[in-house]
Amino acid sequence: MKSNFHVFCCNFKLYAITVLVISSSSLVVCQSYNTAAGFRIGSDFGITAVQRVAKRNTIELIYEDGLFESNRNFDVLFKHHLPLISKGFNFYTGLGIGFASGVGQDMEQTDRTLSIPGVIGAEITLGKFNISADFQPTLLMREINDERFVRSSGVSIRYILVKRKKKKRKKIFGDLFKQSKSKKK
Repeated sequence: MKSNFHVFCCNFKLYAITVLVISSSSLVVCQSYNTAAGFRIGSDFGITAVQRVAKRNTIELIYEDGLFESNRNFDVLFKHHLPLISKGFNFYTGLGIGFASGVGQDMEQTDRTLSIPGVIGAEITLGKFNISADFQPTLLMREINDERFVRSSGVSIRYILVKRKKKKRKKIFGDLFKQSKSKKK
């Protein structure tokens, strides 16, 4: 049976996260990115780069060197983004192709295989930084270290190298007033 203190702590954490998300959404300045690169921290440590290829689509490259785990991964993911609160706060899903290799107990490289990674996550852009959290299930074409299906999750912190240009909005009412003034002359 859960104690009142445990229930209070769980509720307090939920409220704190909710307040943090709502307050951080006011900091979002709708600055989307075209190119961003940085680090990925999760079940292993890696590097990541993202390039926008269409209005709501990006391609992400992830390389994890096997620093903490026995597997090395290189993934190319095609992701589709859906804005939640604004363009700066997105939910995304994706699928890709990758290469995985494992290291055995004797620290020798054992197998290499193709992989099919999927991804589901959320990201927020704050100023010049893009922060994302995701879950990445991966199907290996051959077993590596007696595994055929691998799951990982991580947090990526990227620096925005190239911002997306803001579209200029047409001033409908301003143009109407300009036209009416020019007709009077």
